[in-house]
Order: sequence, then C-alpha cells, then structure tokens
Amino acid sequence: LIINSDTSDSSYWIYVDAVGYSWDSRYDFGDNIYAHESYDAFKVIEGVDSHQKILETQWDEYKDVEIYNTFDSQPSGTVEYWFMTPDTSIYAVPEISFCDDQQNKQIGLYLYENKWYYFDGTLDQLLPNVDDPDNSMWNHIRIDFSSSAQYFDLTPNTFKVIINSKDSGSLGFVGNDIQSMHMKNYNDEAFPAYVGAKSYIDAIGYSWDKNYDIDDNYHRFSEEYYATFDFSNEIIGLEPNSRDWIVHENGAGEISIVDAGDNKVGKTGQESEPSYNGYVNNYFEIVEFIDISTSSAIKMEQNYTDQAYGSVEFLTTSNDTNSKTLVFSLMQSETLALAVLIDNNEWEYTINGINYYPIDVGSSPNNDTWYHVRLDFRCTGAPSYFDLQENMFKVYIDSVVSPQYSFTTLSSINKTLITSGVIDTGIGYIDAIGYSWDQFYEVGANKFPVIHYPEKTLIWVSAFQTTDTSSDIDSLSYYWDFGDGSIDFGKYCSNEYMNSGM
Repeated sequence: LIINSDTSDSSYWIYVDAVGYSWDSRYDFGDNIYAHESYDAFKVIEGVDSHQKILETQWDEYKDVEIYNTFDSQPSGTVEYWFMTPDTSIYAVPEISFCDDQQNKQIGLYLYENKWYYFDGTLDQLLPNVDDPDNSMWNHIRIDFSSSAQYFDLTPNTFKVIINSKDSGSLGFVGNDIQSMHMKNYNDEAFPAYVGAKSYIDAIGYSWDKNYDIDDNYHRFSEEYYATFDFSNEIIGLEPNSRDWIVHENGAGEISIVDAGDNKVGKTGQESEPSYNGYVNNYFEIVEFIDISTSSAIKMEQNYTDQAYGSVEFLTTSNDTNSKTLVFSLMQSETLALAVLIDNNEWEYTINGINYYPIDVGSSPNNDTWYHVRLDFRCTGAPSYFDLQENMFKVYIDSVVSPQYSFTTLSSINKTLITSGVIDTGIGYIDAIGYSWDQFYEVGANKFPVIHYPEKTLIWVSAFQTTDTSSDIDSLSYYWDFGDGSIDFGKYCSNEYMNSGM
C-alpha cells in the first residue's frame, strides 16, 4: 500500500485513518465505519434495581456514538430486552434500531418526552396502544418482525412492539431482512443534546439463538439464594456434603442434591412453576427428599455449638400439603425443642412429636409453592432477643408472623434435624438454610436471590487511551483476559459472554 501526495502542491493536507484489509482475519469489511471508543457513552455497570451486569448509556458531547451487533440475515423473528431511564421527559438515549445487510435502518424504537416512538424505515411516528413510561421503572420490550412470510400474527413487511405486555398492533416497514441491531446516541438538530440523559439496557434475547426461547428474559432465573447452607457448591446427584450434614436414609427413600431447573421442582403443568416472592425457582442446587416408606423416615441432621437464642430460616416446598413430607426440628442433642411442618393442608408445630398444633399465619400452604420460613427462639435464661419471652418461639411465613408459642424447657439448642414423615410418603425440597449465629449471614439474607438473565452479551474493549513514552507507544502489545476462559490480543477486541448479570 502506497499513499502519495502531489509533490508539486504543498497547499493542502491529507489525513488517513483506519485502513482495513479484507484478508486480515481480524477485520470484516465495513468495520472501520464505526468508532470503537465510546467515551463512556456506553459502559457495563454492576447493576440497577435488581438487574445485574447491565449496559448503561448516557449522553455525551460526541456526536452519534453507536454500538451494534451483527448476525445472520433474518427474514423474521423476535428481539426482546429490558429498558429503563431515570427521566422519561427528555430524549432518552439510545435509539434501538435494526438494519439490513446494507446498514439501511428498517425499524427503530426510542423514547422522547414521555412517549414511545417508532421508525418504519421512512417516518418517525408515535407508537400506538402502549402505556407511557414511568421514571426509573424497567420496561420489558419485545419486537416481532417479518419481511417475507407469516410470523405469528404478522404478515410480510410488518412488525409490532409489545411493551410490558401491551401490544402496539401490526405496523408496516420497508421489509428487508434484518442483519444487525444498533444502539445509537444521537446528537443533532432532530434530537438535541440533553446533558444528563441516561438509560439502562439489559437481557437482549434473539429468537434465532438456539440457546434462547422467547420470553426467557421475562422471568428472573434464580442462581442461588445465599445462606449459611445454600448448597451452591454441592454435586448434583449426591447427598449433602458429609462435612456439614449427616444423612440417614434407612431404605425409606433418598436425600440428594438436585438441580431445580432440570427437575422442574414443583411443576404441576406446563405453565405452572414454583416461585417465591415472584422469583421462579430455577437452575440452582437444592436438597430433595423422596420418601417411599410408610413405616420409617429419611433424615439429615447437623450439630453445632449451643445457642441460647437466635433465628433459623429456610426455603421449602412440598408436593403434598396433606402429608408430613418435611419436618424441620431444632434439638438439644436428642431432645426435641420444637418442630415446624406442613400437614393437613396447614402450617403446624410440635414440641413432643406427638401433639401437633396449627401455626396462625392467616393462610394455608399450597402444593408446589416455595415458602420462606423463619423461626425465632429464646431459651430459658437467655438474653433478650427481639420481643420474645423466655422459652418462647414464633414463626414467620413469607414475612407474616405468628403469635409466640412455648416450647420444651431448655437452656440452648445444638442441632438441626430435617426429616420426612414416618407413615407419610411424598417429595419435599429445602434450600438456603440460614443461622443468625453465622458471622457471615444476616437474618433475611436468603429472601433475596443472586440472579442473572439468560442473555448473551457482546462486549467491546479498547486500549485507545493507553499511554507510554512516545518512543514505545507504537510497539505496545495488548493482552486481554476476559475472565470466562477467553483471551485475545490487540488494541481493539470483543468478547461474547454467554450469560451476563451473574
């Protein structure tokens, strides 16, 4: 490659930048059209309002900063994502758009002065039939499109937008196949600069991705409920770790670690999934109790130092609320202090294993439904603990608290025992057991899951602002470790993370 100027005329200047070769394996034709440095107009942050590892986009002084993602040409399909902005009254960057193989914009969607607008390849128009957005509220956005065939209820050359389940109805567009998705922060006369404009994007899903199903990102996928024992590092198919728990199966059934997603825990129908506090309980390790005996029980127990007062909490579900599928007991060695359980379609407790009494929490349990259970107790002679009297305990079911009940007179407890019923059979699950005396655990922590959305995320990285002495700057080499087992070399690189928001 030779670049020459006219040696006979010195009255002009020539600038050359971003030379690309088609035979360069790291370069694709057209790559140099786009700037890789976004000046913080786009950056990944830890999270906002329960969404984790999200894309933050904000206005800056540089004109038309854009990021994009390309894929195989799609004649029809669905794209969905989450969007939120703190201020809907201004032009909320960015515009989301979809282009054909010539980078001609086919469909666009953006927010301007409290209204949703769309672009159909020719005109910008107000999006019909959807609700106006609210400040700092996440919006689930789904875009269906078809350029040449019937797709769901769409005919060729039409698309529609669904925002928080509100359907815009069929809209026309130019109708070319879609090959790229763009996010662009405009800064021109049509969209004047608004200092401070900021928005957040999360969980972009494509229907043509074989690892993604439409509406996957509409639900939170619980990775783990953190607790003293959350079983997150246990091995699927084995018993709980013997360093922590002693298991007695007695030929009456099986206690094992299972993957809640793989086992469809509590699932009674195609559209029915167990959930706690709005979270679908999926894709994490829990303990499964399967009791097949009508004459003996399966058990797991754990010993610890004496505790005169405290709180114990856990998550649990059962496939039969009319049976003793799981009994959660606090003990002093072999002496029962108290136990809580589900039976006779109600919450119950016992202090002797013979007589059972209802726990007054104002509601009855349902099959295949996850519940958060918390036990507060204060033994005889123990220091003050919340409002408990000595030798009393109370139960919280999903934050609804029972009256105080008395239990066996003891100065402390030192064992947790979890059993199935002796004469009853069934399947129960337990997860996220937390102890208040665990220095790394706070009461209530297991109510809130560590979550992720099942999207793939393409991240560009740049060493554009790397500095060194002028004599060395041109010879610098760049090495990137992306933390997921992937590495790369070069001043500009990208990496596709299979699951972000972990």
